[in-house]
Amino acid sequence: MNAPASGIILTLRLVFTALAADQQLKPQQITFLDQPIPSPDRQFELLYRKNETKPDAPHEIWIRSSKNSASETLLYSYGRDADVLWSPNSKLLAITDRAGSSESYVKVFQIESPAAFQEIKEIGQYIEANFFRDKDGSAIWSHNYAYVVSWSGNSKSLLVQLNAHDALDGSKRTLHKRVTVRIPQKK
Repeated sequence: MNAPASGIILTLRLVFTALAADQQLKPQQITFLDQPIPSPDRQFELLYRKNETKPDAPHEIWIRSSKNSASETLLYSYGRDADVLWSPNSKLLAITDRAGSSESYVKVFQIESPAAFQEIKEIGQYIEANFFRDKDGSAIWSHNYAYVVSWSGNSKSLLVQLNAHDALDGSKRTLHKRVTVRIPQKK
């Protein structure tokens, strides 16, 4: 291969690598997606599934090993729309569940394998308790939304956009805030 041709191939590889890296930095809507979403280390893939026989059945996010497509496991079910974002270390997955017109939630899963994963419930509980609920546990807003924005480079925290309006106390106040949520470390 001559020098100019190898330079073009190298340039194309760098462009594709940069595009793939940029895609990993932004949440991707998974609903109706027909292509798997790979983890940054390419070890896992997420797949969208809809039960075609039951129109009202929830949408599903499945996870599988990139090396063994028969290893698929149901990770999460949701009703309307969802965005997903892998952590840079490929061990965590953040999901924005756009549950309805008046609410959306952030769910975070720790992934060890397609068969070994668990939701880190403290993330959603922290957001609810500190931004969407009063000290007595009652709701503050009639519309509250939490959206995944990005992961920290070391995968130890998650940037979340919070929006809320229609305060239940009748006031005109709203909430528009970005918060960094630390991921609890496994003991």
